[in-house]
Amino acid sequence: MRRGIMKFKKLIVLATIGLFISSFNISYAEDLGTRKLVDTTKDPKSKYAARYDPDYSLHCSATMITDKIGLTAKHCAGNKKINGYIGAVYPGHSGLSTPFGMMNISEYIPNDANDIAIIKGEEKDMDNTYKHYMKNTNINITPFSTDELKKLKGKEVYSYGYPGINLTGYKQYKSEGVITSYNPITGDISTTLPSEPGQSGSGVFLKDGDRFLGVLHSHYNDNNGNHLGRVTPMNVRLTNWFNANK
Repeated sequence: MRRGIMKFKKLIVLATIGLFISSFNISYAEDLGTRKLVDTTKDPKSKYAARYDPDYSLHCSATMITDKIGLTAKHCAGNKKINGYIGAVYPGHSGLSTPFGMMNISEYIPNDANDIAIIKGEEKDMDNTYKHYMKNTNINITPFSTDELKKLKGKEVYSYGYPGINLTGYKQYKSEGVITSYNPITGDISTTLPSEPGQSGSGVFLKDGDRFLGVLHSHYNDNNGNHLGRVTPMNVRLTNWFNANK
C-alpha cells in the first residue's frame, strides 16, 4: 500500500514539473518577437522605411523623418561627417520593386556618442517618383525622459526594415516584439524584436500611439541563440542633436 502511495506521489511531482516546463516554453514562445514580409504597396507605414545603400558593398535600413531627412545607424557609414554623395535611399523597396522612388544622400551627420546618424538629401537628389510619394512625409520626434525610458519595460514595439535573410532581393519585413529592459549606463533599450544584419537603422515605434522610439543599431543573443534587437532611443540629448542638425 505504501509503495502504491509513493508511486502516486512521484507521478504527481513529475506531472507538476512537466506542466511547469510546458508552461515556461509556451510563455517563452509568446514572448519572442515576430517578423513578416510586408506588401509595401498596401501597408501605408512601409514607405517611411527605406533601404539605405551607403556604398556598393553593403546595405542598411533607414527611417525617413521628412522627405529630405532620415535616421540610420552610425556604423552603416562611419564616424565622419560627410558633405557629398554617400549612397541612396529606396523607401518601400521590396524585391525588384521601388514603388516610391529613390533619393541620393548628399549629407551625412553621425552622432559623436551613439550609434545613430542623420542622412539628408535635397530636391535635386530625388527622382520624380520620390518627389510625388514622399513629399508629405513627417514623423514627429519627441524626447523620452529618463523616467519615461525606465517605465517602458513590457511595452509593445514594431519596426520596418531590411534584414539580410532573403537571397532573392532586398525585401522589407515588419518586426514586432516587446521592450525587455533599459540600460541607464549605455542608454540602450533591449527588445524581443527579431534582428539581423541589414536591419541596422530601422526605426522602432511604440505600438500604442505609434510614437517614434529610436533606431535599431545591433542585436544580442538570448539563451536560445535568437538574435534580438537593441535600440538607441531618442532621449533629450539626441532629440536636441537631431533638431539642431535637421
